[in-house]
Amino acid sequence: MKNIFSKSKKPHIYSIEINDTMINEQIGRLLIQLEKHLSDFRRIIEKDQLLEKEDEADDLLKSFLLLRETTSALMIDVEKIQNIELQEKKYLLLNDELFLEDKKKQLETIRANIDAVIAILKGRPSVKEYKQELLEIMLKKVSEIKAALQRLRDDDEKLNYIYASLSNL
Repeated sequence: MKNIFSKSKKPHIYSIEINDTMINEQIGRLLIQLEKHLSDFRRIIEKDQLLEKEDEADDLLKSFLLLRETTSALMIDVEKIQNIELQEKKYLLLNDELFLEDKKKQLETIRANIDAVIAILKGRPSVKEYKQELLEIMLKKVSEIKAALQRLRDDDEKLNYIYASLSNL
Protein backbone atom coordinates (compact mmCIF):
# COMPACT_ATOMS: atom_id res chain seq x y z
CA MET A 1 0.00 0.00 0.00
CA LYS A 2 3.05 2.27 0.04
CA ASN A 3 2.37 3.49 -3.52
CA ILE A 4 -0.53 5.68 -2.49
CA PHE A 5 1.55 7.63 0.04
CA SER A 6 4.13 10.23 -0.87
CA LYS A 7 7.20 10.98 1.24
CA SER A 8 5.19 13.58 3.19
CA LYS A 9 2.81 10.83 4.39
CA LYS A 10 -0.02 12.47 2.49
CA PRO A 11 -1.70 10.06 0.14
CA HIS A 12 -0.02 10.41 -3.25
CA ILE A 13 -3.38 10.55 -5.02
CA TYR A 14 -4.33 13.45 -2.72
CA SER A 15 -1.15 15.27 -3.74
CA ILE A 16 -2.00 14.68 -7.39
CA GLU A 17 -5.50 16.01 -6.82
CA ILE A 18 -4.20 19.13 -5.05
CA ASN A 19 -1.93 19.70 -8.05
CA ASP A 20 -4.94 19.26 -10.34
CA THR A 21 -6.82 21.94 -8.43
CA MET A 22 -3.94 24.33 -9.09
CA ILE A 23 -3.93 23.35 -12.77
CA ASN A 24 -7.69 24.03 -12.91
CA GLU A 25 -7.03 27.53 -11.62
CA GLN A 26 -4.34 27.97 -14.26
CA ILE A 27 -6.85 26.89 -16.91
CA GLY A 28 -9.31 29.42 -15.49
CA ARG A 29 -6.72 32.19 -15.80
CA LEU A 30 -5.90 31.09 -19.37
CA LEU A 31 -9.60 31.21 -20.23
CA ILE A 32 -9.85 34.76 -18.93
CA GLN A 33 -6.93 35.72 -21.18
CA LEU A 34 -8.51 33.88 -24.10
CA GLU A 35 -11.78 35.71 -23.64
CA LYS A 36 -9.90 39.01 -23.76
CA HIS A 37 -8.06 37.89 -26.92
CA LEU A 38 -11.34 36.82 -28.48
CA SER A 39 -12.93 40.14 -27.61
CA ASP A 40 -10.00 41.98 -29.23
CA PHE A 41 -10.17 39.61 -32.18
CA ARG A 42 -13.88 40.27 -32.62
CA ARG A 43 -13.22 44.02 -32.63
CA ILE A 44 -10.50 43.56 -35.26
CA ILE A 45 -12.77 41.40 -37.42
CA GLU A 46 -15.66 43.86 -37.16
CA LYS A 47 -13.39 46.70 -38.28
CA ASP A 48 -11.85 44.66 -41.14
CA GLN A 49 -8.32 45.25 -39.84
CA LEU A 50 -6.54 42.64 -41.93
CA LEU A 51 -2.99 43.16 -40.68
CA GLU A 52 -3.98 43.02 -37.02
CA LYS A 53 -6.16 39.96 -37.68
CA GLU A 54 -3.16 37.75 -38.46
CA ASP A 55 -1.22 38.84 -35.38
CA GLU A 56 -4.20 38.37 -33.09
CA ALA A 57 -5.03 35.01 -34.69
CA ASP A 58 -1.45 33.87 -34.03
CA ASP A 59 -1.74 34.97 -30.39
CA LEU A 60 -5.04 33.12 -30.06
CA LEU A 61 -3.54 29.98 -31.57
CA LYS A 62 -0.61 30.08 -29.12
CA SER A 63 -3.01 30.53 -26.21
CA PHE A 64 -5.21 27.62 -27.29
CA LEU A 65 -2.15 25.40 -27.76
CA LEU A 66 -1.04 26.26 -24.22
CA LEU A 67 -4.54 25.50 -22.94
CA ARG A 68 -4.44 22.15 -24.74
CA GLU A 69 -1.08 21.31 -23.18
CA THR A 70 -2.36 22.20 -19.71
CA THR A 71 -5.46 20.07 -20.22
CA SER A 72 -3.25 17.16 -21.30
CA ALA A 73 -1.41 17.39 -17.97
CA LEU A 74 -4.73 16.93 -16.16
CA MET A 75 -5.58 13.91 -18.31
CA ILE A 76 -2.26 12.33 -17.39
CA ASP A 77 -2.98 12.95 -13.68
CA VAL A 78 -6.34 11.20 -13.90
CA GLU A 79 -4.60 8.20 -15.47
CA LYS A 80 -1.99 8.24 -12.67
CA ILE A 81 -4.70 8.17 -10.01
CA GLN A 82 -6.52 5.34 -11.75
CA ASN A 83 -3.28 3.34 -12.09
CA ILE A 84 -2.44 3.79 -8.41
CA GLU A 85 -5.94 2.69 -7.43
CA LEU A 86 -5.71 -0.31 -9.75
CA GLN A 87 -2.40 -1.36 -8.18
CA GLU A 88 -3.81 -1.00 -4.69
CA LYS A 89 -7.35 -2.25 -5.27
CA LYS A 90 -7.07 -5.06 -2.73
CA TYR A 91 -6.07 -2.57 -0.02
CA LEU A 92 -8.04 0.45 -1.08
CA LEU A 93 -11.65 0.96 -2.02
CA LEU A 94 -12.58 4.53 -2.82
CA ASN A 95 -15.92 5.79 -3.96
CA ASP A 96 -14.38 8.07 -6.60
CA GLU A 97 -15.09 6.29 -9.89
CA LEU A 98 -18.08 8.48 -10.76
CA PHE A 99 -16.11 11.69 -10.17
CA LEU A 100 -13.01 10.44 -11.98
CA GLU A 101 -15.03 9.33 -15.00
CA ASP A 102 -16.87 12.65 -15.10
CA LYS A 103 -13.54 14.44 -14.78
CA LYS A 104 -12.23 12.50 -17.77
CA LYS A 105 -15.39 13.30 -19.71
CA GLN A 106 -15.07 17.02 -18.95
CA LEU A 107 -11.40 16.99 -19.95
CA GLU A 108 -12.31 15.29 -23.21
CA THR A 109 -15.00 17.93 -23.80
CA ILE A 110 -12.51 20.70 -23.12
CA ARG A 111 -9.94 19.12 -25.40
CA ALA A 112 -12.43 18.58 -28.25
CA ASN A 113 -13.51 22.22 -28.09
CA ILE A 114 -9.91 23.41 -27.97
CA ASP A 115 -9.08 21.24 -30.99
CA ALA A 116 -12.06 22.65 -32.89
CA VAL A 117 -10.88 26.23 -32.31
CA ILE A 118 -7.28 25.33 -33.15
CA ALA A 119 -8.47 23.80 -36.44
CA ILE A 120 -10.33 27.02 -37.28
CA LEU A 121 -7.31 29.19 -36.48
CA LYS A 122 -4.88 26.96 -38.38
CA GLY A 123 -7.14 27.18 -41.43
CA ARG A 124 -6.36 30.90 -41.67
CA PRO A 125 -9.92 31.93 -42.62
CA SER A 126 -10.67 35.29 -44.16
CA VAL A 127 -12.35 38.12 -42.29
CA LYS A 128 -15.52 37.34 -44.23
CA GLU A 129 -15.47 33.70 -43.05
CA TYR A 130 -15.00 34.80 -39.46
CA LYS A 131 -17.89 37.25 -39.79
CA GLN A 132 -20.17 34.66 -41.38
CA GLU A 133 -19.94 32.10 -38.61
CA LEU A 134 -16.48 31.12 -37.45
CA LEU A 135 -16.11 33.77 -34.79
CA GLU A 136 -19.45 32.78 -33.26
CA ILE A 137 -18.40 29.12 -33.35
CA MET A 138 -15.18 29.99 -31.54
CA LEU A 139 -17.07 31.96 -28.89
CA LYS A 140 -19.49 29.07 -28.41
CA LYS A 141 -16.57 26.64 -28.01
CA VAL A 142 -15.02 28.85 -25.33
CA SER A 143 -18.38 28.93 -23.50
CA GLU A 144 -18.49 25.13 -23.62
CA ILE A 145 -14.92 24.99 -22.26
CA LYS A 146 -15.92 27.27 -19.38
CA ALA A 147 -18.94 25.13 -18.53
CA ALA A 148 -16.84 21.95 -18.60
CA LEU A 149 -14.20 23.63 -16.41
CA GLN A 150 -16.85 24.45 -13.82
CA ARG A 151 -18.01 20.82 -13.76
CA LEU A 152 -14.35 19.78 -13.51
CA ARG A 153 -13.90 22.05 -10.49
CA ASP A 154 -16.97 20.50 -8.88
CA ASP A 155 -15.54 17.00 -9.41
CA ASP A 156 -12.19 18.06 -7.99
CA GLU A 157 -13.83 19.47 -4.89
CA LYS A 158 -15.45 16.09 -4.23
CA LEU A 159 -12.26 14.19 -5.07
CA ASN A 160 -10.23 16.40 -2.72
CA TYR A 161 -12.62 15.48 0.09
CA ILE A 162 -12.36 11.75 -0.67
CA TYR A 163 -8.57 11.77 -0.94
CA ALA A 164 -8.07 14.02 2.10
CA SER A 165 -9.91 11.43 4.16
CA LEU A 166 -7.06 8.99 3.38
CA SER A 167 -4.77 11.17 5.51
CA ASN A 168 -6.83 10.19 8.52
CA LEU A 169 -6.36 6.45 8.04
